Amino acid sequence: MHATEPLTFDPAGAWQASYAPTSHDLWTRTNVGEVFPSVVTPLTFSIIVALGEAVWVAQPDRLKLLPRRLFQDGRPPAAFRAINGRMFYNTGLVHHIFTDVFGLPSWFWMLSLGGPQDASGRYLAKRPFHPTRALRALPKMLTEARRLRDVVAAFERDQASMRAAAADLGREDLGPLSETELIARLARVAKMAEAPEAQLFDGSSAALNAYGILAGLCERWCGDRALANDLVTGLATMSTANATLALWDVVRAAAAHPAALPIIREGPAADVRQRLRHAPEAAPVAAALDDFFTSFGHRCADEFELAVPRWSEDATFIVTTLRTYLDAPAAVDPAALLARQRLRRVAAEREARRRMQPSRLHQVAPYRWFVFRAVLREAQRLLPMRENPKHHFLLFAAELRRTILALARRLAARGMIDAPADAFFLTRDELAAAAGSAERDLPAPGVPLLVAARRALYARYQTWSPPEAIPGSEVEAVERALREQVAEGDAAPSVGFPSYARGPLSDRARDESERPLAPPAVDEPDEATHAPSPIARGSEPGSATSAAPAARAQSVADQTMPDPRDPIVAPRQAGEKHSLRGIAASGGVVTAPARIVLTPEDGASIEPGDVLVAPFTDPGWTPLFTIAAAVVMDLGGLLSHGAIVAREYGIPAVVNTRTATTALRTGQMITVDGGTGAVTWEDDGGGD
Repeated sequence: MHATEPLTFDPAGAWQASYAPTSHDLWTRTNVGEVFPSVVTPLTFSIIVALGEAVWVAQPDRLKLLPRRLFQDGRPPAAFRAINGRMFYNTGLVHHIFTDVFGLPSWFWMLSLGGPQDASGRYLAKRPFHPTRALRALPKMLTEARRLRDVVAAFERDQASMRAAAADLGREDLGPLSETELIARLARVAKMAEAPEAQLFDGSSAALNAYGILAGLCERWCGDRALANDLVTGLATMSTANATLALWDVVRAAAAHPAALPIIREGPAADVRQRLRHAPEAAPVAAALDDFFTSFGHRCADEFELAVPRWSEDATFIVTTLRTYLDAPAAVDPAALLARQRLRRVAAEREARRRMQPSRLHQVAPYRWFVFRAVLREAQRLLPMRENPKHHFLLFAAELRRTILALARRLAARGMIDAPADAFFLTRDELAAAAGSAERDLPAPGVPLLVAARRALYARYQTWSPPEAIPGSEVEAVERALREQVAEGDAAPSVGFPSYARGPLSDRARDESERPLAPPAVDEPDEATHAPSPIARGSEPGSATSAAPAARAQSVADQTMPDPRDPIVAPRQAGEKHSLRGIAASGGVVTAPARIVLTPEDGASIEPGDVLVAPFTDPGWTPLFTIAAAVVMDLGGLLSHGAIVAREYGIPAVVNTRTATTALRTGQMITVDGGTGAVTWEDDGGGD
């Protein structure tokens, strides 16, 4: 093992980036929590920060909406940041721009956000419509609307060429490349990822705004805001939802070629693809499964985290889900569900028009319907922009990961890191420096200490349960509280890094910290020349975050009392009725047994007709949706991934219940009302 000595850097620096704090900052996990559900690794964080700089700071068109008073030394305020290793969204800043700058009412901001998803309402004062501000900001808003339309048009025009470029990258052989060439490739792929990442950011904004306007008109002119959900269902234009269709193509092929069934059902999931390829009678099934992985193999759960293997690397979840599909009734075939939802959408449009024409005047001059129809068509066109650019960005993210793994294996072979997974605990610049040192056979013994310190802090961050909202002035106190907690619980010296990066881990935290970061090999092993490690001691990773304003007297870190509005469930007694309330995300009423699923891998236990109860969902969960009778989530909003996919297939869904995964038990009969946002059940008094 490498010699150790006290480090002169703060391991937490790898999760920090400079930005301009404002008095409006209020940090929440809204929306970003399903994109980055866990602690982000330093390498992923540094790449995301660099991409953000390229598509946000370096492109002034996006900054014209922000008042110059919010800038500091030319730097804009931050929309995202990491706190104790987890990504947060600046809800307070966006609310300020919507209401105080643009003059729009708070309810519109809330709708465009996807509904009330967190505790931000306790900190943000409601704002009414302000005509003077809105009129003053109108030229900027119109200019921004035109820019967003151009972004959407560019994505629709360029998506095929992006897929082709990613396919070309996937055919490149990385084995012959030197370390310097691999670092250059990492930069080249990151540059290619900028366009879809910018389109994801802008497209999401356009989709959120369009849906907010549609929902507002549904409430004002139709008397039913929830009608908007049925007006955007069954579109069949979302790449994420199409993954389920592609997997069902495999099911249909297997039904037509029964020789493939025992191959799929039996043996290790990791071997299924290879065994299908070696069975001539199963060739059509093997081809259908290969088509799935060609189109969707770059996806996975927690897919923005580059340390997580893609489906093409680890097919276990897909094969396990495929086995469940084989036993599912034809009624849950997603093609049938989409056909049903298209009819539902047409019926909802007729209902909306009927409600907007209550009088003879409105029938003769249906001006409302003309306006509404234009808004509706725009929302239907833009809503897929919430998901589709992400699908294309992740094509390049998979190539970033492949390049990182090629470098990581070489560093591990030369003894610079203990395992390839250690590379994800370096920043992008540190990885480049390590690769350069490796190529020149130069020692840099600080690397093992960097990795050890950050791995320990990463594990500590995994144990932290973030509050729903953190005012900008209290971020420093929240981070300090975790450091002090670790310091108090620390008994024994470790490897020479600060005490707050050490401390005993619970079994659960240790399990989380040891999730499968180490990747399987994907290209030929490189020639190994063993040499000491790369980066010089004393280098300060990351740039320091600007100092926050003075903390309030009552710190968020000290707020441990539950909010009275939280849907806390009383102690269980036989026959007692209980309920949770969340956001009504997709209409319909279902009574069925609950199935608590904390990770997609746990989804193997779900049976057709169960209610999927999950903390959140990202696209990696999508294949589970069509076999579920309904979906209930702790987190999420009207335009979170789970809500969008549930509406697409017509699955009743209630999101943002906050406590469903802890209040409910697997096997418990529950009623989910996706129209009202209620989840109810009668407790039998049994234990978990």
